[in-house]
Amino acid sequence: MRRLPGIALVLAFSLPVSCATLESKPIRIAIAGLEVRDDDHRGEPVASGQAAVDHLHDRLTATGRFAIVERRHRVVPTERLAAADWIVYGTLEATVKGAFDPETSRCDVEVVVHLRVVRVEDGVIFFAKTQRGEAEGPKPVMDMEKLPEFIRLLDKASRIAVDKLADELVKIAK
Repeated sequence: MRRLPGIALVLAFSLPVSCATLESKPIRIAIAGLEVRDDDHRGEPVASGQAAVDHLHDRLTATGRFAIVERRHRVVPTERLAAADWIVYGTLEATVKGAFDPETSRCDVEVVVHLRVVRVEDGVIFFAKTQRGEAEGPKPVMDMEKLPEFIRLLDKASRIAVDKLADELVKIAK
């Protein structure tokens, strides 16, 4: 009978430690590419949906709360992916002001990201949000040497919008 209190003491100290080490499993996400809905005057996209998807991927996995199990250029929202808990898809639109205006020396970029998240289990869209990101800089001279400056403005605005959406997804995943 003298050993019983010792065993109870060992159990009492081991339970909180084992409970503290339990972590919930990460939410498994399939990310579909963001469809770019902006065209320049030649009909070519001026913003990169792939860069936005890459940034969303990085932001979500960095939290440890998500595991990206699939990345596709397109996932039909009703398509069932056995490995995923959520399917993330959406659109990206960019507006550029001042780039072609001879009267201004500034260029303003706005990127709007519309994101939808479908719960695979029941096919319900439970997250539908839109966020904007803005960036401004010197007006790019439209030649190949200045193109990287223009792309940096688009990426900056895109990252701002994606960061806001990633923060919202992290909040609902808790």
